[in-house]
Amino acid sequence: MDIDQLLSIYFTNQATKEQRKTVEAWRDSNEKNAGQFELIQMAWRTKPNPKTYINREEAGERIWRKYNSERSLIKKSFGIGFIIRAAAVLLFMATFAFLIFRESGTKVDSIQVVEKKTNIKSNPSGVKSTIRLPDGSSVVLNSESTISYKFEQNDSVREVELSGEAFFKIKREARRPFIVRSGNVATQVLGTEFNVKAFPAEDNIDIALLEGKIKVIAPSDKNNFNDFFLEPGQGFRFNKSDQSGIIEQIDFKEKFGWKNGTLYFRNNTLEEVIAKLSRWYGVKFELANYSNQKWDYSGEYQDEYLEVILESMRFSEHFTYEIDNELVKIYFN
Repeated sequence: MDIDQLLSIYFTNQATKEQRKTVEAWRDSNEKNAGQFELIQMAWRTKPNPKTYINREEAGERIWRKYNSERSLIKKSFGIGFIIRAAAVLLFMATFAFLIFRESGTKVDSIQVVEKKTNIKSNPSGVKSTIRLPDGSSVVLNSESTISYKFEQNDSVREVELSGEAFFKIKREARRPFIVRSGNVATQVLGTEFNVKAFPAEDNIDIALLEGKIKVIAPSDKNNFNDFFLEPGQGFRFNKSDQSGIIEQIDFKEKFGWKNGTLYFRNNTLEEVIAKLSRWYGVKFELANYSNQKWDYSGEYQDEYLEVILESMRFSEHFTYEIDNELVKIYFN
């Protein structure tokens, strides 16, 4: 590669470390080379309009080609004649560079980066909502849950991030996969119906498939990921603590009932019951006389008031209660 080519890639920031050293050695070898280098560098530093996005590589190459056409003017001497010619060449090159930058909308390929807006939907405790995505898919978002996405109608990949729980009904598009990210677990589908439960405070991420097929990508250790393929009626449980995942058969009411107003308990501990009730009704609990009683509660409620559920629980679990606005006080016998 000759010095002309090296100078071109040097001023367009494409030179390797060794190529930069070669150019700088050529520049420092004599005054003539140093003068030529300075001319190109000063022209390159001509400032463009800061609001205009330009293709610097093409602009630099065009300046360099023009420099080469004028280079014969300064080859023979480095005296007063050189200074006059150099000043003329410098003025021409600076003007040429300015015109390139100013007219970059027509003479230079423009590069404009548009940051896509992030859409964020959040529900507080006690609230559920249905969201329509840009591709026509729908999401039922549970209480204390947040979903965010940037993709638009014509993007090649549909991707959302979920914290909490949501049921997805995804419009099938064979060429555009749909990806749900929950922490370091990703669920990839083409078109299907499934549920993802990934509350930050809970130890497990649970994914359940109602229709279609999905692929779950989950870490097996710090550097590797495994693929898990689910069929309808199967679920995937990922333990965040030990980074382990397992495919299992699901209870449909337990996994999908919430979106239809069914509050379902199956062998739940006291902590799990309180977490579900708090999320469902938007209340907080205060426990009195609690002595680590072991709960193994099961029950099913369809669109019931909180008082109805507490009344049915209190006989089997031996407690009384008071409801004070959004605070529920539980007194164990």
